[in-house]
Amino acid sequence: MPKDIKREELVFDDSVKVNKKGEAILGRLYGPVAEFIAPTRNGRMYDEATWDAVFKKPLVKEMFEAGGLLGELNHPEDRLETDLSKVCVCMPEPPKKNKDGCLTATFDILDTPNGRIVETLAKYGYKLGVSSRADGETFEGYDGQEHVDSSSFDLKGFDIVLLPAVKKARLQLAESLQKGFKEALREQLEKAS
Repeated sequence: MPKDIKREELVFDDSVKVNKKGEAILGRLYGPVAEFIAPTRNGRMYDEATWDAVFKKPLVKEMFEAGGLLGELNHPEDRLETDLSKVCVCMPEPPKKNKDGCLTATFDILDTPNGRIVETLAKYGYKLGVSSRADGETFEGYDGQEHVDSSSFDLKGFDIVLLPAVKKARLQLAESLQKGFKEALREQLEKAS
């Protein structure tokens, strides 16, 4: 993740045009995707142990081995499974924990019809959100909070949404990543000198 990106924001970087394998993408999103120290807007706690367990599950590991977790534009209303015709992003690697109690991740914006919508909105400056799509049971913890049961938590992916369950999971255009042509040319000339 670039050093000038704030950890609490999900940031759009359209200077990246290829993924790690050299395949074309429209850009990249960076930032928080989940919290494990505070409940979501819907009042559920996703504990650190729940997130640790879900990324060790065989089917989730298999998805990363196949290329990553695919995400759609908006959560589907009538299903949990990913519809390949609606995919817009891919999380190529599992998220990392940060010191603020968040999981942070990278998403490649795919060159699909929905991926182009994500890219257009991000370039416009709209602060899109990211939200997990999953199924599972909950229980009331000793703290009185509703907690997600890690043994039944079945993660399907992370989708691009208007209102994320985790308030911090918002997209913000990174100005430092949006250099104009003249500025980039001037930097290259100075380096060449």
